[in-house]
Amino acid sequence: MKKKIVDQSIQLFLQYGFKSVTMDDIAKHMGVSKKTIYVHFPTKDQLVEQSALNHLDGIIKRINTISKQSKDPIIELYQIKKEALKSFVK
Repeated sequence: MKKKIVDQSIQLFLQYGFKSVTMDDIAKHMGVSKKTIYVHFPTKDQLVEQSALNHLDGIIKRINTISKQSKDPIIELYQIKKEALKSFVK
């Protein structure tokens, strides 16, 4: 459940910004009670922090994959730039 909360929160935070999204918004979006979210994340700050860390970890993994598979450094940089832009603009 914790992973599901983080994954759904990432989507909402990227779309609306973490300041605009409330715990109520996340609960409604997921179809769960706010209490369910607070069991796993006592504060919104903790949820924002975990969501940001998970999102950045995913970006780093995708960039590492691009770096390992690329044979041309110019194409590699282009693909990394494209991935970074895609990751922050939803």
